[in-house]
Amino acid sequence: MSLTFALRSTTSAGRRIRGGRVLVLAVALGLGTPGCRVSFSPLQNRIAVGVDAFVIFVGDGEEGAGDLFAAAAAGGTVHPVTFTRMHETMPLLAPDGITVAFLRSRRAADSADYRVVMLNLLSGAERTLFRASKGELIRHIGWGSHGAALYVATNVGVYVLEPPPGGSAPVAIPPSSGASADSAFRVYVGSPAFAEVRACQWNGTESALCVYPRTGTESLMVSGGHDPVRWGSDSIGYVRQKDLEVRPLGPGSVRRVILTSAPRHLRLPSYFGGASGDMATE
Repeated sequence: MSLTFALRSTTSAGRRIRGGRVLVLAVALGLGTPGCRVSFSPLQNRIAVGVDAFVIFVGDGEEGAGDLFAAAAAGGTVHPVTFTRMHETMPLLAPDGITVAFLRSRRAADSADYRVVMLNLLSGAERTLFRASKGELIRHIGWGSHGAALYVATNVGVYVLEPPPGGSAPVAIPPSSGASADSAFRVYVGSPAFAEVRACQWNGTESALCVYPRTGTESLMVSGGHDPVRWGSDSIGYVRQKDLEVRPLGPGSVRRVILTSAPRHLRLPSYFGGASGDMATE
């Protein structure tokens, strides 16, 4: 689709100018020739993707279906990331903060319909990378080291995917080689990592987050917390009482991330520490 060719194809200066203006308008509106698609970053002029520290999470959208939202890590205005009538959940930012992988289905309650989608937050382009076979249910996704691979765990087995621009088919991982994939589905803290944070029951509380060190016994991190996320090398984020909180691993107080116009039922946050900070995964 060449602008120069379109302008030269007319026979008068007036028609050339008008034709050029129409073509530019059509491109701007995404109305170009069949097969052309113009995408825009959902965070353009809001968050410097791949540079700023930010968080993506799930919130209730239309008719209670999950939508993806983003905000600066320090808090502030919440920006919508996805604009579909479908259900989207389990976002996971790539280590470079530029792409986000997530699950999408036609209905919120239809986990059998989940497919793995990857969205480029710079261009707005997205691609479906994986659909479960009949009888399979997707349970987890996780980035490999440095974002070179994306792992998908189902009730049948674990697959490794090559992120775009690669296009290779999913490869099933044998159980004997699943250690790297298994670690991608867990939330570790510290640099180097010295413990895992996951949900637990503590003294009869309804929900809690506990720390499980590589050596020693588990300990309570926070009662009432859920959906933990690594927040850099020295902190852990989680959702508690409908708010997003950040707790340092060492001395310091818990910080609540103040969000403006936050959606209902905030859940499943994923964090990118900025170009000069920690990546989303390690």
